[in-house]
Amino acid sequence: MSSHTEADPRVYHMLPLAEWRRHESEETYLPADFESVGFIHCSGSVRQMLEVANRFYAHQDGRFVILAIDPKRLRSSLIIEGPVHPDGSETVDGEGCFPHIYGGINRDAVVAVLEMKRDDEGRFTGIRELSAGADDDEEDQDNAKNRKRCC
Repeated sequence: MSSHTEADPRVYHMLPLAEWRRHESEETYLPADFESVGFIHCSGSVRQMLEVANRFYAHQDGRFVILAIDPKRLRSSLIIEGPVHPDGSETVDGEGCFPHIYGGINRDAVVAVLEMKRDDEGRFTGIRELSAGADDDEEDQDNAKNRKRCC
C-alpha cells in the first residue's frame, strides 16, 4: 500500500531509456542499485525530477525517461522522506522531501513513460510523451507548485 496522499498522486522515477527497454515487459521493475540502496529513488513532481536530473545526471550521455507511477496501484510501500543523494553527498536544509519506493515497481502502476528533453549542453529541460512526442510538463509543473512540503 502507498502512504502518498497528495492531490496529484503520481510520483516519478528516472532511468536511462536503454534500461527501461530491457525491463519494460517485466511484471516488476527493480533498478540495478536496489540491493545496495534498499529503495527506489523518486520525485514528487516533474519539476523536482528535473532539478535532481540536472544536479546528478547531466554529465551522463544518452536518453532518459521518467516513469509516471500511480501510488494507488503500487504494490510496494511508498514513503515520503528526506533526501538521500545518489552520489552520497550531504543533504542541506530546504531540499524538500522525496518519495522512496521500498520494493519493486509493478508494471501496472506505471501510467506513462515520458522522455526527458535535453538542451545542447546536456541539461534536462522538460519532458514529452515517449511515443507521441507531445509536451505535457506544464500541468505537472503546476501541480508541483500546489504540493505542500513534507519536511
